[in-house]
Amino acid sequence: HSVGAVTVAEGGHFTMTGGVIENNKGYTGGVYVGFSREYYLDDRDKQTLAEILEKHDTTKHPDARPLTPATFEMKGGTIRGNIGWYMGGGVGVSSVGKMRLQGGLIEKNKSYYGGGIMVIDMYMNDHVPAKVSLEDWKTIYPAAFEMTGGTISENIAIACGGGVDLSTDSALLTGGTIKNNVALDQGGGVYITTVPYTAHIQNAFIAGN
Repeated sequence: HSVGAVTVAEGGHFTMTGGVIENNKGYTGGVYVGFSREYYLDDRDKQTLAEILEKHDTTKHPDARPLTPATFEMKGGTIRGNIGWYMGGGVGVSSVGKMRLQGGLIEKNKSYYGGGIMVIDMYMNDHVPAKVSLEDWKTIYPAAFEMTGGTISENIAIACGGGVDLSTDSALLTGGTIKNNVALDQGGGVYITTVPYTAHIQNAFIAGN
């Protein structure tokens, strides 16, 4: 579960306004946003939101991981030519991670899922939901992605989601361009993995995938 270039762990924030992140390799190739390890997976078996919150209460459990967001704002620059072994060639967002793409270029990255960007909240696992409701789950694990600008182009997914692979209910696309991406299975431009997730696309340009 290594990351090629940048890890933004819980409580961390990364703003990219220029420069280039390129030719890195890892579980996620370029930038990973979220828990620095998959500490949250057993939360899927908790029966209530209160049980999850209690587990992460650092006043009761000093070694617990606090449920604080990890955030990435991309306003400029380029994420190019990175390879993700599994989740996100350019960017991977999971668990407490949140990404806002306002500008810049994510291009020519490759991964098994999500050639450009992979966003996953882990509420669903092999089509089996966590035991709490989706609404409760996403209050603490939003795995959020908002795209208001920028370009995602010429990325490749071996499976699904050449441009963007969305396994989350917290995605909103209101601008930007997703073009000329390739998936060898499904979703050349944008792939929404399964029920109950919904992608909200209001003003993005998606073409030529």
